[in-house]
Amino acid sequence: STENTLRKLPGDVVTYVVSFLKLEALCALHTTGQKNGCPDEAWRVRIPQNTLFALKQPKPFTTFRNRWTEWAGARRSDLVVLPGRFRFQGTVEDRKGLCRSTGRMDFSAKLVCVGAVAHTRVSSGAKLEGRGYGHLCANILPENGKRGWALAWKEKVDEAAGYYSYVGSVRTLSDGSLIWSGSFS
Repeated sequence: STENTLRKLPGDVVTYVVSFLKLEALCALHTTGQKNGCPDEAWRVRIPQNTLFALKQPKPFTTFRNRWTEWAGARRSDLVVLPGRFRFQGTVEDRKGLCRSTGRMDFSAKLVCVGAVAHTRVSSGAKLEGRGYGHLCANILPENGKRGWALAWKEKVDEAAGYYSYVGSVRTLSDGSLIWSGSFS
């Protein structure tokens, strides 16, 4: 079993190995008991670093697992936006096909952002440049209320007649990067 294997490894190796476990496996390993091999350091990599959000009033530090639990259970109202420049990458699909996008967004503490985007059409390699602005707002879900964040973004692409509008939910990964998924028109 995973538990028996971990008991035979040095502590720093265990920390490294369990950092690759899926969250469900890490939680299951933790419930078997501290002395059975789920070091607290394994939870450190699950706590987002260098991210757009921070806990407003974090509880005094006790363990990385407790800090992760606090972060994972945080509502939108428990977080503050950290001003700064953030890079992003992703894909957008329209009626002409798939585009890979990279860029940057500069966020203020007032939940607004401005930025620049470079799109590359996968099928032809055509490159498009865009500039835009946006804001963070509540991601309202019927059964969850205003728990999460959403990002609304309006972009002007060079050589395009109008603006593109994007709206979608924002999730934070443990490496601090954001997943923004939604729709555009």
